Amino acid sequence: QSLADLSRAQLLPRGVVVLSGLVEAFELPAGVRCLVLHGGQDSRVPVDIAKEVAAEMNSHSMTFEVLPRLGHEVSDQELDMIAAFCNEHAPLSRGGGSGASTHVSEEELA
Repeated sequence: QSLADLSRAQLLPRGVVVLSGLVEAFELPAGVRCLVLHGGQDSRVPVDIAKEVAAEMNSHSMTFEVLPRLGHEVSDQELDMIAAFCNEHAPLSRGGGSGASTHVSEEELA
């Protein structure tokens, strides 16, 4: 429902990340990418549930990844995947006021 509310307000994010929590299908608005990461050893939310929901959603805007040795936790590998997703779909940039933006390097952030 939150994505639908944002859509009505014309405030859509460029992407959404779901960590071991894809338990119910939802409508992914046009232009919004989704990264779903799930631990293959998750005992709280079995990976089979997430696989079924992802298949039901059948969205070309969704990337579904199972991390085979991960449980219901966050790993450095997941954080790296999230950072790559964000850099690809919503890179950190500084606008020049004219609608143009430039990429901000890691050195500038340090």
